[in-house]
Amino acid sequence: MQSLAQEIKSFSKANLRKQCTRVTTLSGRRIIETWKGSTVQVVEETVQPETACGYIQDNNWDLQVGYIKPYLLLGSQDAAHDFGTLKKYKVTHILNVAYGVENAFPDLFIYKTLSILDLPDTDIISYIEECAQFIDQAKAEKGVLLVHCNSGVSRSVSVVIGYLMLKENQPFGGTFALVKSARPASCPNPGFMEQLKNFRPQDATQGNSLGSCRHFNSISHVVDKLGDLLFHMGTFSSKLSRRNIVTVKPKESEDGRTNRDHFPYHIERNFLTVLLWPEETRMAGFNSRLQHRSDKEKR
Repeated sequence: MQSLAQEIKSFSKANLRKQCTRVTTLSGRRIIETWKGSTVQVVEETVQPETACGYIQDNNWDLQVGYIKPYLLLGSQDAAHDFGTLKKYKVTHILNVAYGVENAFPDLFIYKTLSILDLPDTDIISYIEECAQFIDQAKAEKGVLLVHCNSGVSRSVSVVIGYLMLKENQPFGGTFALVKSARPASCPNPGFMEQLKNFRPQDATQGNSLGSCRHFNSISHVVDKLGDLLFHMGTFSSKLSRRNIVTVKPKESEDGRTNRDHFPYHIERNFLTVLLWPEETRMAGFNSRLQHRSDKEKR
């Protein structure tokens, strides 16, 4: 029996079978593509059908708008480009998550544009928080916001589902059913579906509890970043290790509120508390605490 490597070496394109593909054009004309090896021959089919039946172009605009909340609507780029539809639904804000779609009325509506690719490996969850802030802005301003992508099927639908899951802490199944009932064309791509099923809104909420702190993906990331900083400052980085870490939480003052003026972290009883504030505040805190610890160790 030949090994795989031997089979690959002995393989010849001449052994490939001829492959023929019939292509029907938009007008109904039929052509035959014949592949032999790496070359292709294209000829028109000798016998054409008596009645040309090609593809039927749908030139109708998709103006169906999904009513999600009094302040939140869902639709396609057609709805976003039809002034009559926007006026009918009293739209004031438009969230454009399409790729390559221009904003039609920049002087008449408040826009936010995020160019998101409709690909399964696109991290749609990473856009949810930013989109949610804009939706909440429209809500706070007593406005009506339309979320749209190209077809109003995948990206915009995913953003709306993620927003509802984040704000109402509802599971994916019920939220998807609600959105689909409002816009039947809703069908996120498989990658978005999987991400939304695994989306845990409480994690995003906990991340935001750090106020203006930078959000880290994991405790290990915090340790690595902080450890690197301490190492470059030439001080007790060896005391910092993952096995010392139990949780990450904001440092609070005695009155229970986050104190932004104090040193941005401390290690106490296997707890690491990390706060990363503006550079000048952060470095001032580090220098102050390092001097304090150095004096204490000398004693």
